[in-house]
Amino acid sequence: MAEQEGLIPPHGGYRKLRSFRCARQVYDLTVAFCGRFIDRRSRTHASLEELLLDYEDFLRQRGLRLWPKDSPEALRVRQSYQSDASDLSDMSDPETAANTLICLINQASYLLGRQIRALEEQFLNEGGLTERLYRERRARRDG
Repeated sequence: MAEQEGLIPPHGGYRKLRSFRCARQVYDLTVAFCGRFIDRRSRTHASLEELLLDYEDFLRQRGLRLWPKDSPEALRVRQSYQSDASDLSDMSDPETAANTLICLINQASYLLGRQIRALEEQFLNEGGLTERLYRERRARRDG
């Protein structure tokens, strides 16, 4: 078990997580995308999974190409958007913009899935807060 500063771990560090930064980037780009390409009454301001479907629908309904996961364009997006860049200036057409956001949504979902699996594994190996509190209390009482 990794050394912790105290019995109850500090909270609030989520803003440093890649999954949070990626999801925030998707949000910022979605606001810009909607301002540029979507009617103001659209529901394209929702969860990652709903956004993914909305962007796929956007491409399909307009007869635009959905980039395969390992296409050169998708790989370029994953490489260039590893930073916190939140700019649509290089996405002048709706196909590029929607596909870029699909790539980022998939990346955010992947990162969140890995994070959840890691937390599950940590829980199975170390227990939850109640178990840690009990072990500490018992160790102090028995020690």
